[in-house]
Amino acid sequence: MVANNDTVSHLRYGTDISFEVRDKDDRSVEIGNVQMVIDRIDENNNLRGGFSILVNDPGGEGRTFENSRRNLMYLDNDSQLFVQKINLGGKVLSTDGSGNLLCDGGNIYVSSAKFPYQRIFPTIQQLEINLKNKFIIAYQNYIQSMITFFNDKLTNVEYMGLLDDYSLSNGEYQHTLVNMVSHYDISNNPVRVQMVTVSGNVFADSKYVADYGDVTSLSTNIYNNPEISQAILVGIGGMARCTADTKVLNVCIGIENKWGTIVLTRLIMEVPVQIV
Repeated sequence: MVANNDTVSHLRYGTDISFEVRDKDDRSVEIGNVQMVIDRIDENNNLRGGFSILVNDPGGEGRTFENSRRNLMYLDNDSQLFVQKINLGGKVLSTDGSGNLLCDGGNIYVSSAKFPYQRIFPTIQQLEINLKNKFIIAYQNYIQSMITFFNDKLTNVEYMGLLDDYSLSNGEYQHTLVNMVSHYDISNNPVRVQMVTVSGNVFADSKYVADYGDVTSLSTNIYNNPEISQAILVGIGGMARCTADTKVLNVCIGIENKWGTIVLTRLIMEVPVQIV
């Protein structure tokens, strides 16, 4: 039996060499084995071998010999290696629950990847905490739509390349961003997209036309508003009502570009007020 969260273990039929230890009372315990197993049978019914190192982790309520076995590593017939973590030069490479590649628990940039940028925040933990908030629950459908909008429309080579390009003027950032997102909306509610420095200064804003030029003077620093500042810190938040019937929602996503600089993508949508 393999645990649902175990992405390493592959229990297969085959041969093994077992290793046991014996204590002073002459009690013998198997601690693990090295295995050559049948990884698969090909289309011509030929056996294809695999290799694994398996350990037994007994102890604890409900633990038996059968359900306490797991692979420390497994190597399939295609030379694909399955391990949980790799210590590379003192740095531990692993993944989070969303499949993002981590180095010592932090996001990393992989230049050869199709989408090489890693989201810095909101983290999975921040989102889990936030989405339980009473205010967030009331507007959860809108917020999920905004996050989906980012994943579907902005997690692409064109937008990520824009985050990388330090040669552009603020007017050129504005022109590129507006042309990229102006035709998108969510349930007929237009989503406003801002590109923001980590210090809180807006340097591109889809509210204004593509050829407006430099928009930096049109917005105050986003951290000057306590409610928006809170939204930045936790990833999701709301502003004060802009009319008696509407409220402005914020979703802020931090992306680290290949230069190691964090750029905020701030999504804003005006939605009907709901009873919270």
